[in-house]
Amino acid sequence: MQFNSLKLPALILGSMPFCLAGSMGLLLAAGKPLGATVIIGILVVLAAAVNAGVLLFTYARGLQENGGLPVREAILTAAKLRLRPIVMVSSAIMFGLVPLALALDAGGDMLQPMAIAAIGGLLMENLVALFLMPCIYFVFTNKITEPVKMPYPQETSHGIEPERTGFHKNEGRGIGCGRRGSTPSSQGVHQTD
Repeated sequence: MQFNSLKLPALILGSMPFCLAGSMGLLLAAGKPLGATVIIGILVVLAAAVNAGVLLFTYARGLQENGGLPVREAILTAAKLRLRPIVMVSSAIMFGLVPLALALDAGGDMLQPMAIAAIGGLLMENLVALFLMPCIYFVFTNKITEPVKMPYPQETSHGIEPERTGFHKNEGRGIGCGRRGSTPSSQGVHQTD
C-alpha cells in the first residue's frame, strides 16, 4: 500500500464524484449522449485524478514526516510544487483529445462523446486536485494527527507517583502519546521493578 492506511486513499476516492460531475456537465453542455465510449473517457479522468492525488499526498506526507512541517505548511508547499506536474499531465491529455472532440474525420462522431467527457472531467480534475484535495487533506489529517493532550495527574492522599501512572512531570503525556518510534524510556517514563 502506498500510504500504509486506508484514510488517504479514501480521501482521493472521495474527490471522484466532482470529476465525474465535470464529465457529465460538459457532455450535457455539448448535447452529446451518454454511451459506452464515455466510460473510457471517465476512466481516463479517474486515472488522472488518482495520479494527481497520489502525487500531492505523498509529497505532503513526506514533508510532514521527513521535513517536520505542520500539516498546513506541508500541504501548501506540496500544492505549490506539484502544480506544474498536475497541470502538465492534464493539459497533455486534453490537447491530445481535442481532435477527437472536434470529430474532424469520418467516423469521429462515435468517439466524440468520449473525448468531450474526458476533457470536461480533466478540467474539473485540475480544480479538484489543486483546491479541493489540499483542503480535504488538511481537514482530515489535521484531526487524525493532532496530538492527544492528557491531563497531568494530581497528587492525592494515596500518594500516586507520576512514574507509575505513565506520566512525566515535564511532558504531561502518557505512554503512547509521544512521537512515533519513541519508547517509554525516551519519553521520560521511568521503568521500576
